[in-house]
Amino acid sequence: MNKEILIVEDLGISKTEFENQIKEKELNYQVIWDKNKSSSAVEIIINVKQKLDKTFLQEFPNLKLIAVAFTGFDSVDLNYCKENNIAVYNVPAYSTNAVTELAIGLAISY
Repeated sequence: MNKEILIVEDLGISKTEFENQIKEKELNYQVIWDKNKSSSAVEIIINVKQKLDKTFLQEFPNLKLIAVAFTGFDSVDLNYCKENNIAVYNVPAYSTNAVTELAIGLAISY
């Protein structure tokens, strides 16, 4: 059985660039870009803000990991993941500098 990574939303990186990174790291995964495709081969889901509820996640019986390319977990059904031993990761400080710069910029613009 092939192992698959499902990309649920646009990540801000080109498909080619992402797939090249997977190949360069010699990861044995096929990348799927169709969020409507359920598959028993999907082991990893990469998401941004799309709601990943129990109904959606049940379509992937071999799911092992969800990577949220965002700061929070509120889009993921964490109870379902815990019950099914699915690891969930996020990017906790990816925009810290940008938020700080925006706040200062708005403060001095008045």
